[in-house]
Amino acid sequence: MIQFGKIKKSYNGQVVLDIDDFSIENGKIYAITGTNGSGKSTLAKIIAGIIKDDSNRTIDTGLNVGYVPQKPYVFDLTLEKNIMISGNDKKKCEKLINDFGIGYLKGKRSKGFSGGEQQKLALARFMMMDYDLAILDEPTSAMDEKSQEIAEEIILNYAKGKTMIVITHDKSQINKIADKIINMNGGKII
Repeated sequence: MIQFGKIKKSYNGQVVLDIDDFSIENGKIYAITGTNGSGKSTLAKIIAGIIKDDSNRTIDTGLNVGYVPQKPYVFDLTLEKNIMISGNDKKKCEKLINDFGIGYLKGKRSKGFSGGEQQKLALARFMMMDYDLAILDEPTSAMDEKSQEIAEEIILNYAKGKTMIVITHDKSQINKIADKIINMNGGKII
């Protein structure tokens, strides 16, 4: 069990997250869902250590935590160099490129990649490393249906033996990948 305790976050005096004693089980995939503005991404950023809660606390799970934001960042480098920023394993990089079906982008700079291509690149770069707790915020939202299905299979394979949190609005994705569902509304887990 991973315990996070009480998590509260405000922006400009407005409480956007107020959760009591939050915990998740090791080795499970959690889908966090809810309406826009319900606090999903804020919760993910706090758990990942990207931002601090109102008590100026960074959550320390003692785990190696990885995070893919909703809007992935790509460097103005080639596909391969972008992916290998996270690791120098050329075979693993090549496998991820093939798995995600983005071989046609090899040698090309990321500047002109579509949103879906950027998400595939970001996921491949993320998967170059092994994380104990993986947090993915809307990881396939810019992908077409076929690409999304492929990415979901890759995510499931990557998640074996890991704890994962996936933020998504996609009900079919939730049904395919989640062991447990957390629904949020108004900054609370409901």
